[in-house]
Amino acid sequence: MKKLLLPISTILLLSYCSNPDIKGEFFIFEPYELGFEPTTIGTEAFVLKEESFTACGTPPSQMDVNTGEFEFNDRLLTRSQAYKIGIPVANTSASYNFRIFVKDFRRYKTCRSSEDMFGSELMYGQVVRIVVEIEDYSASAGVDLASIAASGTINRNKQSLYIYTNGINNPQILPEIAKISGKPFNVENYAVYQNVMSSIISIIADPKTIFSVNLIGADIDLTDEADEELKKAPIISYALSQIQKTNSCNKCKERFSTNKDALALVENTYKSLNIPCNDDKPNEEAQVKAKKYLQGIKMRN
Repeated sequence: MKKLLLPISTILLLSYCSNPDIKGEFFIFEPYELGFEPTTIGTEAFVLKEESFTACGTPPSQMDVNTGEFEFNDRLLTRSQAYKIGIPVANTSASYNFRIFVKDFRRYKTCRSSEDMFGSELMYGQVVRIVVEIEDYSASAGVDLASIAASGTINRNKQSLYIYTNGINNPQILPEIAKISGKPFNVENYAVYQNVMSSIISIIADPKTIFSVNLIGADIDLTDEADEELKKAPIISYALSQIQKTNSCNKCKERFSTNKDALALVENTYKSLNIPCNDDKPNEEAQVKAKKYLQGIKMRN
């Protein structure tokens, strides 16, 4: 099935990586990777294309990074937001409510790109990146790992946890990550995650652990993008409601005859459910899918 709704998702090609990868000066476990050439992107916790930014002329040294402390940082992102800041995404879900919860255990220093293409600062250092991909996120699930795990059990949500690392070299880490990464995230596996993270934090403190300074993220303002998603939401919901009512794509477009952006969203929504943008009426399968995505929401004409 074609990807649904978000234009940014059309540039995400995802492929399965069947084996853990050990690369360079750090160990990484990532069952999936973005579908770019491995020689360009690799299997890292930060996967933004190199041509998308200009690195710092003089990145921070390990001595600079050592002046900071490891700390946790949490974020809840849409797929397009995650892609924009270089978070790896494995799931090809078309759900409009697909969300990525990211919990970093990181130590870093920032520096501004020499050409400032990000409009913000780049983060250099080390990170253990926990990524929970949630198929059908609801705000009632909360925005912490314990609540998300509970929702996975109680509501039987389809959600998986992955762990990535950058800049941390110790052969003891990989077997720990393999205990949980790629598994369904629920109450049972939340307990496994806690044990794994406790072990990883202990390994990081081991004098035998070797650190390298890696680009691990970018401090980018996502407010404007979130605002754009909110603008799209009612148009997409309206198109789904018309599909549910078996109205054709051309019929739906009559509502937005002078709005080119809205017309494009309508076409994308219909095509994502394999409905041609003409006078053909949606079939029963498309109606059922539209109803599922609307989750009980009813739109007025």
